[in-house]
Amino acid sequence: MILKFSLQKNTAFILSISLLIPFSAFALTPNDPSFEQQAWYLDQIRVRDAWGTTTGATEVVVAVIDDGIDMQHPDLITKIWENTDEIAGNAIDDDGNGYVDDTYGYNFSLTSGGAIQNRNEFMGQISNRAVHRLELANELGLTFQEFAAILGLQYINDDQFIQDYLQKVYSNHGTPVASLIAASPDNYFGMAGVHWQAKLMNLPIFELNDIDEGIVQSVPGGFDVKLTAAIRYAVDNGADVINLSLGGEGTPQTRPDLEAALKYAYDKGVPIIVSAGNGNRVTKLGRDLVVYPQMPACSKYVLTVGATNSARARTSFSDYGSCVDVYAPGQDIAAAYFGLIWITDIQEVQVTRTWVKADGTGDVVHSSNGTSFSAPLVAGVVALLKSIDPYVTTQQIYDRIIETANTPVLNSYNEFIVDAAGAVSRGAFDPVLYRGSDGVHAYLLNRGQLRLVPDEATFVAKRYAWADVKPYDPLIFARYPIGGDLLPEGALVRAFGDIDVYIVKYVGAKGFKRLVLSPTVFESYGHLRWENVRDVTTDEMSALTTSNLVRAAGDDRVWRLYPDGDIGERHWISTATAFTRLQLDSEAIYEINSVDRNSYTLGAAIN
Repeated sequence: MILKFSLQKNTAFILSISLLIPFSAFALTPNDPSFEQQAWYLDQIRVRDAWGTTTGATEVVVAVIDDGIDMQHPDLITKIWENTDEIAGNAIDDDGNGYVDDTYGYNFSLTSGGAIQNRNEFMGQISNRAVHRLELANELGLTFQEFAAILGLQYINDDQFIQDYLQKVYSNHGTPVASLIAASPDNYFGMAGVHWQAKLMNLPIFELNDIDEGIVQSVPGGFDVKLTAAIRYAVDNGADVINLSLGGEGTPQTRPDLEAALKYAYDKGVPIIVSAGNGNRVTKLGRDLVVYPQMPACSKYVLTVGATNSARARTSFSDYGSCVDVYAPGQDIAAAYFGLIWITDIQEVQVTRTWVKADGTGDVVHSSNGTSFSAPLVAGVVALLKSIDPYVTTQQIYDRIIETANTPVLNSYNEFIVDAAGAVSRGAFDPVLYRGSDGVHAYLLNRGQLRLVPDEATFVAKRYAWADVKPYDPLIFARYPIGGDLLPEGALVRAFGDIDVYIVKYVGAKGFKRLVLSPTVFESYGHLRWENVRDVTTDEMSALTTSNLVRAAGDDRVWRLYPDGDIGERHWISTATAFTRLQLDSEAIYEINSVDRNSYTLGAAIN
């Protein structure tokens, strides 16, 4: 049996299924004309509700390792990732990453390593493709330059045009996959992707014989060399998420190089979203991946997605079993059509150019089936999470997606549908504690930095538990820099450039600060030392809530200070009813001495 993750759905999770919170008041509807065809599957995983929280951030990059993306497609042309350290077409590895002219990604599928050797090789490769082919140029008596103009492709020279066209005709699978992740929204054309801002890293790896009827089937051996190289390229060149809508027979043990590449991405904080697979190729029926394992679906380093239909049932073709983590729509999925061409219509003096399919029809989306189209929907959701918290670990992403997938797949046991709104509405991820290399000290991983918990008092005040501290992980300590120590319990702090001094207090995850009113009050606390006052950033000060609730040692009366502990009055909160009515937080109460309390003018009691 192949098991994945420390966190798996089980009966305990089934018993604690939460009530879905309606987000419809925040749902967004873009103006894309084909959006109506998308609505059902986006709503099944509550993407429109998630958009009420975030539509994404521009710095998120999703690598699509597939058969290529039609980079001229009007819904994708502005979404293609660009390697700004590379100069296109100069045949030089400008950025020194080992890849020449990888300006918009890299084509791992070609025998020439990213470039077409010659026209004859290209013509041989596409001779049996049921797509608009270059032979048409010869039939029409067109030069490549004239044909490029018809197709809407930039013409530099014949060799470059051949490469650009090959990219277009290769992309019958990768183009719809990419569009589900990040098709341009609100552009009055086509459709909208899950993530409105993401950039797409284009990494083709498939040759023609790797694709059968639009279904990608990878095989062990030489293919894994391309796939592992593409995964490592994506990680090393800035991808935040990787989508793999592909698969083939095997296990982590039989395909160790692929497993190592997946682990490399996982350790570097790059989640990999994988399609579960489309069942037996003869019967078209889904199979249990425990019995018929597939890679990369059964790797413990990926998040694997099965397919549902519009009724929320698992599709007949979707693979299933413990290798599958979550489900998302994968049947009748409207997505971008690859290989759109310009049709030029000249009537009198007016020239009209319209995007249509190669067969001349005008529908720019196409209905697709397969877990290949479930995975990118989830990859888009993961990209939204990366927009919320770019420092999150891979496992935190996987856990969040699995934990919030609370809608059961119809007529199934222990299978759940992704909930985009539930995932993003939780906001930033909780910090994680790790032991240091000495096995004694604890470090808090938060927002991309490891910060030492300075002492036992702070550890206790923040209600940490050693049982929750993860073992020392050299990969985590190699990836994230060591920042300044956490502010300790009882620390004296002031913001840079400010004279006001505050005392820090923790109660679990809550952090408070209270103003020390004057030098006289400061001196009345015999343990406070001016030399211990530390200057902190405005962000660190803002993260602490100012407390205005105090009580003196030996006195149970709670006082509210106005305004927020600065010079003013103190008012006794005389009843529990008043405390509750004002929605005050008992954990914010500071215990002070009588000198401190009496430095405030006595005001009227709060009843």
